[in-house]
Amino acid sequence: MGQVTEHLREVAVQNYGADQSEVATAGSTELAEVILRGIGEQKYSIPASDVTGKDMRGLIGVLLEHMIVDLLKVDRAKVTPDATFADLGADSLDMVELLMSIEDTFEPFGGMKIADEDANIGTVNEAIDRITQYVNNYLQQDAVTA
Repeated sequence: MGQVTEHLREVAVQNYGADQSEVATAGSTELAEVILRGIGEQKYSIPASDVTGKDMRGLIGVLLEHMIVDLLKVDRAKVTPDATFADLGADSLDMVELLMSIEDTFEPFGGMKIADEDANIGTVNEAIDRITQYVNNYLQQDAVTA
C-alpha cells in the first residue's frame, strides 16, 4: 500500500466515520469517493441519495454545485455544466473566494493549491475537469513511487 492510499484511509476513518474494516482493502479511488461523500454530508448536508452511484467526477460535480450555490446565492437549477461563472453572477472577488473554497474542500487530496495558470476557469464543467485532474494526479502518486 502506498502513502497516498494509507493517508486517504486514515482521513476516511478519522474525519468521515468510515468503518476501518470496510476500507481496509479499498484502493485510492474508492477511498477518494468515500471521502468526497463524507465532505458532501458534513460540509454541505448533501443527502446520500444525491451522491449514491456517482463516480469521483460526479461527486466532485455535486460538491462544486453546492459550493457555487452557497457562495453565489444562485438557484441550483442555474448551475449547469455549461454555465459560465459570469452567467452565474461571479465577479473576480467571487472567483477568488470560490478557488479558496475549492482548495479548502479538497484539502485531503494533497493540500490542493490551484496554480495561477489554472485559476482562469470559464465554466462549471471546466472547474469539474480541473478539480478531477488535481485529485487524480494526487491519487497517481502511489503509482509513481511504487
